[in-house]
Amino acid sequence: MECIYLPDLNENSKEIIEDESHHLMVLRIKNDHKINATNGKGLYFWGSIKQIGKSNFIFLVEKLINNFGENKIHITIGIGLLENKDRFELQIEKAIEFGVNRIIPLYTDFSSKKKINIERLKTKIISATKQTKRSFLAEISDPQKLKDLKFEEFQKIILTDENGNNDFELKTDLNILVLIGPEGGFSSNEINIIDLKKNVLKVNLGNRRLRAETATFSILSNINSKLQNFS
Repeated sequence: MECIYLPDLNENSKEIIEDESHHLMVLRIKNDHKINATNGKGLYFWGSIKQIGKSNFIFLVEKLINNFGENKIHITIGIGLLENKDRFELQIEKAIEFGVNRIIPLYTDFSSKKKINIERLKTKIISATKQTKRSFLAEISDPQKLKDLKFEEFQKIILTDENGNNDFELKTDLNILVLIGPEGGFSSNEINIIDLKKNVLKVNLGNRRLRAETATFSILSNINSKLQNFS
């Protein structure tokens, strides 16, 4: 069943008139078609489409559920900017699929790229949220330097590092930060900044050197597998 993004839906909504009917046309959705919707604020809806016009349509709410498709913990990723736009966008899209709640692009010592199109990335996030049928829309911030991160906000900081361990536990850590470097990883100076923080856990992803986006998939997959038994 297809999912659409309707940010104005709330827990009291019975129906909503929405513009942009061309989205339904692309999905080949017609009157009375059953469809899901997310408001990106924690609510996921089951419903149907009525009265498709040239410029708008009506979505009738039949059922809603809180936190549908979400993990039990809040995951933020800090990712070094990549020179290749397509690889960076893929990294973000897959992060959404793995349940990441917040994305912080990082200027790092080895990052050569200095500008990104935040609005384009937000569009990618919306698309991935609909694809994965999540109820929350992940946040993405403007790029910042690693030293400016508010590390104290997080109960655990996970750094992908070839010198780390290959296993870890989450226990009761409800708000975690995952750090993934750009091409070339983090510099020794940046590693020193991280090492000074509390609750840092270095995780080794294997004996092969991974691209930044592959490292993202690997660590987030590992985290998701541990969440199956998380309480």
